Amino acid sequence: MLAPVEHEIAGRFAHFARDVGELVERLADHTLELADIGLDRLLAGRRAGVAVASWGSIFSLSIT
Repeated sequence: MLAPVEHEIAGRFAHFARDVGELVERLADHTLELADIGLDRLLAGRRAGVAVASWGSIFSLSIT
């Protein structure tokens, strides 16, 4: 069993690790959104549209 100080350190590390994981997830979402915007603008002159959608860990690319 952990001593009180070790337990507090472990709890803070777990909180920090969760925060880092959430940050990485948000950055990935923003990156995909920016990529979608960039592709839409790139293909706008060619009358083509691109949509990148994510749901959980499933990613799909649809070109119309």
